[in-house]
Amino acid sequence: MSAVGFYLRLKQQIEPGVRLFVFCALAMTPQSNETLKLASRGIVVRTEAYPDGTYGLGIKIDRSRFV
Repeated sequence: MSAVGFYLRLKQQIEPGVRLFVFCALAMTPQSNETLKLASRGIVVRTEAYPDGTYGLGIKIDRSRFV
């Protein structure tokens, strides 16, 4: 994850150009159960197929906010 995008691996193929909404919980510290919740909207800019049947997605973030 970076300020402008992130990379996911999924079991489902999603084509470049598809818009996604992603909600994730980020650990505040490695030892803590507390999390920051981030909602992001973006577009798939790259898809890679892996031998294990999963797909890697490069997603460019359009908008995100903590919820």
